[in-house]
Amino acid sequence: MRLFLTGLGKFLGFIFGPLINYIKSKSVARGICISFGASILFGSLPLYISEFGNLSLIDSLYLSASAFCVTGLSPVPISELSRITQIILILYVQMGGLGIIVVTVLIGMLVITGLSRNTQLQSFITEVLDANIQKADKKLKEKKNETDRIVRVIISIFNITITLELIGTIALFFFLPHKETATFQEKLFDSLFTCISAFNNAGFSVYDDLGFTMYHTPSMIVISSLIILGGIGYPVIIFIEKFVLKIFIRIFNHLEVWGETYLMMKAIKGKDPNALDYFFTQMSGWTQNRIEDYNSNLTGESNRVQTNIILKGSLILVFGGAISILLLEYNNPLSIGSLSFSDKVLNSFFISVSSRTAGFSTISLNDISDPTIVLITLLMFVGGGPQGTAGGIKITTFVILVKYLANVISSKSLVEIFGNTISKRSVAMSIRLYFLATSALALVIFILTIFHNDKNKIPEIVFEVISAFSTVGFSLGITNTISAYEKIIYVLLMYVGRIGIFTVLIALTGNPVTSQVGQDDGLKIQVG
Repeated sequence: MRLFLTGLGKFLGFIFGPLINYIKSKSVARGICISFGASILFGSLPLYISEFGNLSLIDSLYLSASAFCVTGLSPVPISELSRITQIILILYVQMGGLGIIVVTVLIGMLVITGLSRNTQLQSFITEVLDANIQKADKKLKEKKNETDRIVRVIISIFNITITLELIGTIALFFFLPHKETATFQEKLFDSLFTCISAFNNAGFSVYDDLGFTMYHTPSMIVISSLIILGGIGYPVIIFIEKFVLKIFIRIFNHLEVWGETYLMMKAIKGKDPNALDYFFTQMSGWTQNRIEDYNSNLTGESNRVQTNIILKGSLILVFGGAISILLLEYNNPLSIGSLSFSDKVLNSFFISVSSRTAGFSTISLNDISDPTIVLITLLMFVGGGPQGTAGGIKITTFVILVKYLANVISSKSLVEIFGNTISKRSVAMSIRLYFLATSALALVIFILTIFHNDKNKIPEIVFEVISAFSTVGFSLGITNTISAYEKIIYVLLMYVGRIGIFTVLIALTGNPVTSQVGQDDGLKIQVG
């Protein structure tokens, strides 16, 4: 086995070594674009092979792009794919979700290290991750500390992902309404597949849709929670985790003090404490120390303003969307009209959560009203938080744009959020991102109306385009009817939507997109 693995490693090094060296020689932006493009392209081959020719090459490419970009659109029913293909698909989803998170974390470090996205990738990696730094030089010490912090951030990302997906899989194993004939292995795989897909906001399901959970409250709550946690971004999750850990530290500190006080009172009364008393006190102190150690090594949370924007923005969008869907679909017998009030509320909430990036649905989107379609389209376009698995232009971008427009009306010069002046660069990036996104989407919609064979399908095309760009995965039923040329366009759309318009633009032009913004002393907020 060892000989086999050694030989396999050498073979893969021979095949992919030149590509990896080529990527290292490019800028960060071009390295990201090439690596994601190569992943999608090479990833299509295992999918094609695993289906023994039942899946065309273009469909394999489309499915590979949808998985790596955690979109969820599929030209074929996922339930009809072989088990090995489903395993490959969910591995791609996990790799795509984690990959883009790590990439955005590293890009975020460009600002700290003073580098640009045009920096050669090899130099950037050396600058950020080089562990062989001499301790004599003060500047090099600072870089070493920054290196350690980045490594801890990445480790935190993997720890959080594995922990949440493990908890989600266990919960779905018990709560998901599996088929009565399903074996233990089938239940476990279905739960794991659904959990990974939900947390990475991919929208793939081995059941093709989640209509069977329409009346099952626990399943929808677990899946909604996974979608929200994956979509708000890791910096916010880490911020919340540190907040919770501080509460636990205080609790165990009080328990330790109470235990020591109890032992002292016993000693004063002349009573000998038993082993259980000592054990309780020592365990309280030991647990407190372990939590403090873990909390000190947990890093990567965003600043409080960005965290507030994402949390409060998410609450407004999710609950505002849920209330709107409930009111719009309340009497629609084809969607939620025939459900009980509690089921109406829960399904409206579930669709609102999924609309922002996940693509899961308990009802057929073809049966909902036109105003609800427009609402879902807007929610898809906004998306979730940066440095998460969500797509769209991001909540931070949307909030900055709203505040900027309010300033235009009130003639204010600076954008302020929660009493803090926002960086001019962040405002400029938000405006340019919105302009680039809307312009690109309009162009793609125009091109697709030329290629699409069926007439009077503009609403379906617009919905599908924004769903693909925002990596949501919702569809009004045209995915399996589009031509090969259209599938290529959708692949490119998912690709650009996943890695970001700015990254693609910088990779193509080699020029930064936020130069000449003047003096910039405001608070930097990550957008796009």
